[in-house]
Amino acid sequence: MKETIALKDGRKVVVRDISPNEDIRALCKFANDIIEEDVYILVNKKVSAAEEKAWLKGQVEKVRKGALVHLLAQSGRRIVGGCEARTERGRESKNVFLGIIVSKDFRGAGLGEILLKKTIELAKKRLKPELIYLTHMGPNDPARRLYEKTGFREVARLPKWTPYRGKRLDRVYMVLKK
Repeated sequence: MKETIALKDGRKVVVRDISPNEDIRALCKFANDIIEEDVYILVNKKVSAAEEKAWLKGQVEKVRKGALVHLLAQSGRRIVGGCEARTERGRESKNVFLGIIVSKDFRGAGLGEILLKKTIELAKKRLKPELIYLTHMGPNDPARRLYEKTGFREVARLPKWTPYRGKRLDRVYMVLKK
C-alpha cells in the first residue's frame, strides 16, 4: 500500500507499508524524537541504530508471516507517523492490537485519523481479526477523542497502572465497535 494524502493543513504525506529497506537513521530519529518528547507512550529509553535495525527486521518478518500490518507516514525523507496492527498469540490469536504515534508537528492535521482508518482497513483484510483493540494512558484526552471518533469504546480501565513522570496513570483499554 502506498498513497499520497493531503492533510487538513494542506501538507502532503505518503502513507505506505513498512519496508525491509527503511532508512534506519530516519526511523531512529522518529522514535527518539517521540521518546525525547516524553509523550504518553510506554517506551522511555532512546533506541540505537542497532536496536532499530533489529526491530525493523522483526517487523518485516511479522508482516511476511501475516501477523502484522505496519504503515508509516512520510513527509519528504522524514518519518512523521506510524501505525501498526499486530495479532496476539495463542488463544487470543484472533485479537489484533493497534498502536499509533504521530510526530508533534503533525498532530491535529488529520494524520492520526488517516493512519488509524487505513491500518484498520488493511488489518481487516490481511489479519481477519475478530476484535481490534488499543490502549492509552488515562489523561491522554486528544488520543481518546481520536479513538472514539474512529469507532473505539472504552471497555476496561486499570487504575494507576503505568508509572509516568513520578505518578501512576490509568491504563485504558478500548475496543473497535463492530
